Amino acid sequence: MVEGRADLLDGLLDDSFTARHVTGYVSPKEEWLGQVRSGEFASHSIRDDGTTVDVHGDSATVVSQAVHDVSLYGHRGRYRLRSTLHHALTPAGWKAVRGSSTRY
Repeated sequence: MVEGRADLLDGLLDDSFTARHVTGYVSPKEEWLGQVRSGEFASHSIRDDGTTVDVHGDSATVVSQAVHDVSLYGHRGRYRLRSTLHHALTPAGWKAVRGSSTRY
């Protein structure tokens, strides 16, 4: 994220991936990656405050709390976010299928 490597993120996300933002807006994968590619969404730093992983068979949930220093549409800010990523084991390996973030 900090390096803005949309090409690497693309390989980690399932084609059906959606991201629910703190505003409640849901972005499909290509829209969100397009914002990363264009610089509309840029991460400057992420400070991890704790991460948990819960695996049940072919699904896994990763919950992290972190302070994100980001620029959104040219406005820079710091946000304490609890992010949840749901993963599924696919024929291509583990892929994130759904993500959401809330403030903490």
